[in-house]
Amino acid sequence: MSSDQDDGDEENDSHDRDGIYRPPKLAPVPYTESSKDKRARRAPIPAALSSLAHLDPSRPFVESTSGLGATPSMQSTRAREIQRMTEFEEENMTRLVLKKKDDKRRRKDEEDIALGGTGGIVGRRRGGGLEDEFSDVLRSVGRTRMGAVGDGYEELRTKGRKQDALSRARTRGRDEVDGPGGDEQRQRKRSRFEKEVRVAKKRMSAKNKK
Repeated sequence: MSSDQDDGDEENDSHDRDGIYRPPKLAPVPYTESSKDKRARRAPIPAALSSLAHLDPSRPFVESTSGLGATPSMQSTRAREIQRMTEFEEENMTRLVLKKKDDKRRRKDEEDIALGGTGGIVGRRRGGGLEDEFSDVLRSVGRTRMGAVGDGYEELRTKGRKQDALSRARTRGRDEVDGPGGDEQRQRKRSRFEKEVRVAKKRMSAKNKK
């Protein structure tokens, strides 16, 4: 203890003599924090702040009815890009010359934004919005009868329609009708197939009797 105190006293005396601060000698420690940890701890930017940055403070706050956030044109980068392109065309009264592929992509993105999506359609994937809520209804438009999954009403019509007379005769029983005297049942009308079967049975019975 005495030797440590002597060393400390000598350092203090040397500091007092020359007036230079000498930090204490410490063992180096490695810095183990990675960049992934920083990104994980970084708090996300609230959607309300990002949307308010593009809104006029004098106007009321716009909220989408789909529950997917604020107005897509205020949050999506692709939607803001299309908005800037539209404003440029309107101000300069000219149409931007785009490639056929880019022009087709722009039309799809504009349709998606009009339905409440965010744009940026890749393949069949939509940008979200109104189509997510009414996807079954929108997907059934334009379907064919022979498709794997057709319209719901068309499927019911197909199931209710039989292919031949035999299947109809097997599934159809006695028809119940309401008569003037109460509930009565009448024999259904025989089909052509049943008539031919009955005639054939009579012929066979007549041959057996002979």
